[in-house]
Amino acid sequence: MNNKNLTEVYKKIENDNISVFPFTITNYKAATIEQDGKYGIFIDKSKIENSNQEFEILAHEYGHCKSGATHKLYSPHDLIEKHEYMADRTAILEFLPFEKLQDAFNNGCQLIWQIAEFLSLPDSFIEKAVQVYQRMEYITI
Repeated sequence: MNNKNLTEVYKKIENDNISVFPFTITNYKAATIEQDGKYGIFIDKSKIENSNQEFEILAHEYGHCKSGATHKLYSPHDLIEKHEYMADRTAILEFLPFEKLQDAFNNGCQLIWQIAEFLSLPDSFIEKAVQVYQRMEYITI
């Protein structure tokens, strides 16, 4: 992945007046908190291995902010699962619109790593995107 994608995430976060705080978090790499309609992303950079992981984490947390899908840490599992999917979906729609994925397919990319390389995005982000677009019935496999 190139740093352009990471820069894009930080720009969107800044443009949407979302605050990012470096913070040591015991069990998580990052967490989003909403208070009075304002969002803060708390990120523990000591747990982040590389820029790919930082991009994915911030894109996901941005997805929580944009979708409004926040919950208490001890919410029921089904609610947490729903909100995590909503955050992933929102992040994917924001940072990998279907047209970009389709462009990769049209340029001969068939495997996850080929698409990731073509789009300069992490493999795991592409895997989630394919799953989301399949669920939305944009892709049939």
